[in-house]
Amino acid sequence: MKRGMRRIAVQDADGTLCAALFLTRSGHLPSRDWIAAQLVSGDEADSPSLLAARPRNPAPDKGAIVCVCFDVGAKQILQAVTQQGIYTVEAVGAALNAGTNCGSCVRLSLN
Repeated sequence: MKRGMRRIAVQDADGTLCAALFLTRSGHLPSRDWIAAQLVSGDEADSPSLLAARPRNPAPDKGAIVCVCFDVGAKQILQAVTQQGIYTVEAVGAALNAGTNCGSCVRLSLN
């Protein structure tokens, strides 16, 4: 019989998350970004979400990160293209900031 994920969350007296441990044999772990956000939020940790190892209200899937500078994913760009009628790199930059800092993602998209 396969066992699911094992998890433990440690909070201080104020409810601030101090530590979390997630163990799995399958390799399916909570999103690293979500876990990191729980550690730095400063808000009282959401215990049920921590013990379920997923957010109560999950954020939309950004897709593969295209623009590291502004954390913009491929699915976000596709959504902007289809919903806002954006068809140029400059328009994507104006809508999402993608490609407006270091420019490495712009060079990748033009190849």
